[in-house]
Amino acid sequence: MSAGGPGLDRKLKKPMTRETVSVVIPVFNGSNYLAAALSSVEKQTFPAWEILVIDDGSTDDSVAIAQSFPGVLVASYPNAGPAVTRNRGIELATGNWVAFLDHDDLWEPDKLERQMNLIRTTMLEPDVCVCARQLFSEAGLGIIQRAPKTANIVRTLYIRCFFVPSAVVARRSLLVKVGGFDITMKGAEDWDLWLKLHEAGGRFVSCPEALCLYRVHLENRSGNAYMMYRSEMQVYDRHIGPTVNGVVRPFHRLHMRSELLSELAVMEREQGALHLEIMLKALVIFPLGHWRRYKIAAHMLWTKMTR
Repeated sequence: MSAGGPGLDRKLKKPMTRETVSVVIPVFNGSNYLAAALSSVEKQTFPAWEILVIDDGSTDDSVAIAQSFPGVLVASYPNAGPAVTRNRGIELATGNWVAFLDHDDLWEPDKLERQMNLIRTTMLEPDVCVCARQLFSEAGLGIIQRAPKTANIVRTLYIRCFFVPSAVVARRSLLVKVGGFDITMKGAEDWDLWLKLHEAGGRFVSCPEALCLYRVHLENRSGNAYMMYRSEMQVYDRHIGPTVNGVVRPFHRLHMRSELLSELAVMEREQGALHLEIMLKALVIFPLGHWRRYKIAAHMLWTKMTR
């Protein structure tokens, strides 16, 4: 690959300052949302060092929209998926920090400023800063999904992934060190990366404000819930299982399978697919845990019987 990447017109920039943030926006056929995402970056009170739009083989007007924003750098490649696309952004970035933004998400105007201030002022000297997110859709703003507190981030990472790429600012050198996102995975590659960063000595800090707006729409719902389930179990076997005491590890894995299958059942129900059998299997595999699953299973059963 050339130093600038295909279609990337890199211009001379001002001298490097102590903290510079490269914004990486992967896009695939994102013409409906990309302009809003770019506008939210342009409005940042902490200016981005550079804005990199990495086009993953779009067939719509995404490239033209990105090029219409002055100063935005665009690199186009054949379609390869989000992990490869984000990795290309990491490779092309020249800032010492990378902030990811999915093309359909938005940032509050002070998102980068608050996160970079936290990075600068925390004695921990963090390598990764995460923030809370608020869901939104065409109907308006939804619930706020809190990020784990700084003291709890690592512990919660070994339970589930509680934040998304659009909420993360990470030290570029550490991203490069761990090899970025695993391009062999078909889902949960972000969770895998956060755990790799921790295992490489990365320090995490959490910003409690909901500075990331996560768009909820049909296009960003998993089209293959089973694939996501298998990927999450892959993350468990790679990172989490080995940390569990050998005596209880088989039971711990069954518990994780049960919890993930329960979530799979709910996702399949939302998509109008087979779901009751999956939920019952989850309960049989590990009957303990969140009792709310029994209530959901009962509702699924009642719905099926009364149709």
